[in-house]
Amino acid sequence: MHHLDDEIMYYMAKCHEELDRLIGQVGEADGDEMRLELFGRFKAKLEQHMLTEERSIFSLDDLAEGSMVDATRRLYKDHIKIKAQVAEIEASIRSGGSVKLTDFIQTIFGHHKLEDETLYPYLDHHLAPERKRELLAEVRTNLD
Repeated sequence: MHHLDDEIMYYMAKCHEELDRLIGQVGEADGDEMRLELFGRFKAKLEQHMLTEERSIFSLDDLAEGSMVDATRRLYKDHIKIKAQVAEIEASIRSGGSVKLTDFIQTIFGHHKLEDETLYPYLDHHLAPERKRELLAEVRTNLD
């Protein structure tokens, strides 16, 4: 029996939706103190998410060659860019400066789209069932 819960794509898309919801709350926050608190929650969840992707997914041998090399390289570079943007946004909130999330949100959405539409479906389709179960268990342990 095939269930959505057995799909890497389904699980990670739910994680992305949670991150999208959290950054939306930051944009709607009243005042720097609330914005900083909400951004802190978003940042912690995002950092754990990216670390898990880098350690458990991007490093898979299955992605080291073939059709996914360029996509995986781009996703890893996105993480570097996202981390830099997070630091800039956090510094801006702390200093009481204006915070524009539009570019950051576009980066995040583009990144999620590549993962959700390309990387995760590829893994769901190409990984051996046992390896996929192990990977999903590892990812869930780190993100739940």
